[in-house]
Amino acid sequence: MIFFSFVSVYAQDIKSNKIEYINGVEYYIHTVQKGQTYYGISKIYNTHVDTIINHNSHIPGSLQIGADVRIPTGKIETKIIEDSGTKIIETNNHITSIWHTVENGETLYSISLKYKTTVAKIKDFNQGISDIISLGQKIEIPIEKDTIIKDENDKNSGLNKTDIEDKNSSTKTEKTAETTDIKSITYRNKIKNEINIALFAPLYASENSKIDLSKIKLPSDISSIQSFRFIQFYLGFKQALKQFENRDTKINLYVYDVSDGISATKRILNKPEMKEMHLIVGPLFTKAFVEVQEWAENNEIFIVNPFSYQSEIVKNNKHSIKLTANNRDKYCQISKMIESSFEEANIIILQGRRSDSLDANIIHSELKNNCTNCTYKKLVYNESGIKGIRDSYVKDKPNLVISLLQGEANITNYVRRLYEQKLDSIYLFCPMEWLSYDNIEIEYLEYLRTYFFTDYYVDHRREEVKNFVNQFVEDYKTEPSLENYAFQGYDIANHFVGSMVEHKNDWISNINYDSTPLSLRLGFKQALQGNGLENSKIHIVRLCNYQLIPHTEDCDVEKEIKTY
Repeated sequence: MIFFSFVSVYAQDIKSNKIEYINGVEYYIHTVQKGQTYYGISKIYNTHVDTIINHNSHIPGSLQIGADVRIPTGKIETKIIEDSGTKIIETNNHITSIWHTVENGETLYSISLKYKTTVAKIKDFNQGISDIISLGQKIEIPIEKDTIIKDENDKNSGLNKTDIEDKNSSTKTEKTAETTDIKSITYRNKIKNEINIALFAPLYASENSKIDLSKIKLPSDISSIQSFRFIQFYLGFKQALKQFENRDTKINLYVYDVSDGISATKRILNKPEMKEMHLIVGPLFTKAFVEVQEWAENNEIFIVNPFSYQSEIVKNNKHSIKLTANNRDKYCQISKMIESSFEEANIIILQGRRSDSLDANIIHSELKNNCTNCTYKKLVYNESGIKGIRDSYVKDKPNLVISLLQGEANITNYVRRLYEQKLDSIYLFCPMEWLSYDNIEIEYLEYLRTYFFTDYYVDHRREEVKNFVNQFVEDYKTEPSLENYAFQGYDIANHFVGSMVEHKNDWISNINYDSTPLSLRLGFKQALQGNGLENSKIHIVRLCNYQLIPHTEDCDVEKEIKTY
């Protein structure tokens, strides 16, 4: 009897033999197979998840079957690169790379000097990277085999390639004021003695005559009236401008009452004063904003979007400025906070569905870069349930559960069940939006030592906040709130107009100056060349004695269970 032995080889476990040069970098071109993830592909090619994601910014959202993914081979083709006026001949040498975290005051040029490379090489390894880099941003640096890196604090010492990853964190750069170099972006109007600001806000002034004051019994009744929905945004904006009244530069504020109507928006754009604007804020609704954004781009006038979470808003619109951080920047900051606050933590990344795997992979990648002594487990809650968390729990270690769940009912049930486990040393990380869910018990979140991440947070203990609130109440006879956008309006005017007053025509290059905002953390960067600016900063706060405090503060609340 003859037996035949069959060996099954899965295509998804084999390196692609298709190689292409793209912008001077040699890539494997890997075609995504069913069930593959960035993490799985990184194992096939023995590279880092972040490296693959960094080189595939052209792929939107999650991986799709049949998509072509670029994996750098570590080679650069022979060519002549002009960098800062110097011609550098590149050979097709095999190179390695490391990840560099941008420090305060660094530029691509200063980083290139540190690693004995060129700006052009760094751009080749970081497809779509802008000349604008921000504090904390991660950049992949190509390192050739025999590269020697000098430590700027010891000019006589050198680090060879094998030492870089361990010792690079000790190198220092001169601390300078953080600036954003976007001098290549031209703009229409120069600042002389006056600054013109256009504020598009849906004030619904025409509806005021229809308000029945007899029906207003509670403060909550006011929020249901359209005319009052964004009035605090305007009043906060106006409040901030008062601080510039006695300065040499005159501020002219043009307020346009517009919601999402395109025809009304177009009529405003035809007004002669619009082309004299230095900055446009809003509109606050998407359709009208896109209309004004296109006009602003054509007329080279900067425009601010206060509330959109879509990074597409700034794509190919270099005069657009977005105030909310994207997910990658949020997760990067969370991972750094974990690194500084927890040692050797057991981290459970909990996604609601398998379709959340992109965010889970990004979090995992950022955490592995920043918390090397931590252990990790990724779970799908719809499959593993609370049992998965309990089975992944490590006694006598801080157990951090980073939750990507969606849906109020699902989240409410999850928080209750996690609370019922009474696990020692558990820490919950979740978006601030969870606090707005009516059926979530604050007692559960307090017990679970919850950390929240959010774009907006106001610490009412700060003197600046107290002064703003007191002045707002005195002027307008009502309490300002985040929910009614008073603080956001103040921060936008305070930061952008303050930058214009302080730096005049260099204001956009100094957009990251310290303006001491009340509700925002600000740090702008240009994610891709030709795109606009996007804020990369968020708040991380914790629940302590049923109050929200910055995560950097100690919490002395007594627990029913022991604290790690």
